[in-house]
Amino acid sequence: MILSELNLQYSYLLISLTSTYYYIYNMNPVILFYVISTSCLIDLLFTIKSYDIIFHHICSLGYIYYILTNQISTDENIKSLFINTSLSFEISTNFLLMNNILKIYKHQSIINSINNILFIYTFIYYRIYQYGNIVIYNKVTNDVVLYNSNNNFDIIIIYFSLYGFYFLNLYWFRLIVLKVYSMIIKYFFRMDEICF
Repeated sequence: MILSELNLQYSYLLISLTSTYYYIYNMNPVILFYVISTSCLIDLLFTIKSYDIIFHHICSLGYIYYILTNQISTDENIKSLFINTSLSFEISTNFLLMNNILKIYKHQSIINSINNILFIYTFIYYRIYQYGNIVIYNKVTNDVVLYNSNNNFDIIIIYFSLYGFYFLNLYWFRLIVLKVYSMIIKYFFRMDEICF
């Protein structure tokens, strides 16, 4: 069981690192989108256990469907708006997956703490701040969606995916804040016990 979980985490990490590479070097990720779609479908059918990950994968598939069927990847400004912003999510995912791999090896050290800090920082920056400013709160997004959509079904798919990702990221951010809060509380209660 551990070996299969480890292999799964490494395969996710490979896809995430590849997505990060495509983002950093501004490459056209059409082939990568097929890989991500396949990974999402396999996860949905065989490995996913939680509703938030199922919802994430459905949003991913809708997002990729929209980009591939509506020729979004041809205009550089639109490509930057939609594709690069979504690929930037994977930067925080790299740190999350590294944390999962370290947990499987039961390795605890300063590396875990640094990794967790980098995960939280990149999550907030790329998934909340950047995605919100570039996609959600940007008036150009609505114009691009309405202009480039083939039909009403495509408009529903992309808005569901765009806002689904954002609300899911806000939900995950809430979980992160609660976890950090509980760690701080435990630390201070432990300090009180040590002092007395």
